[in-house]
Amino acid sequence: PSLREGFGLAAAEAIACGKPVVSTRSGGPEDIITNENGKLADPGNPQQLADALTDVLESLDSYIPEKLRESVKQKFDSKIIFSRLNAAYEEVSGQRTASGRFTSNS
Repeated sequence: PSLREGFGLAAAEAIACGKPVVSTRSGGPEDIITNENGKLADPGNPQQLADALTDVLESLDSYIPEKLRESVKQKFDSKIIFSRLNAAYEEVSGQRTASGRFTSNS
């Protein structure tokens, strides 16, 4: 388990494949893993990690693959990412066209 994790791509990919995930609260996984799609443990706490693994393994039947996939899609679908990036660019530049796309001053 990671002590520090920038994003947690492997966790997002596993959940997108319909699998629950156990990871550590190490910077990135907290934005991806919820009680609905896995469990988190504190870094450097092997007992908490073991408990989280046991909990997920004992309740595998309660994780519905379609719901797991949807939990990742709601955050990381390309349309959602584009919308967030578009909003950030709009906020920074203050420019927007009628179509909602940005224009450039250069």
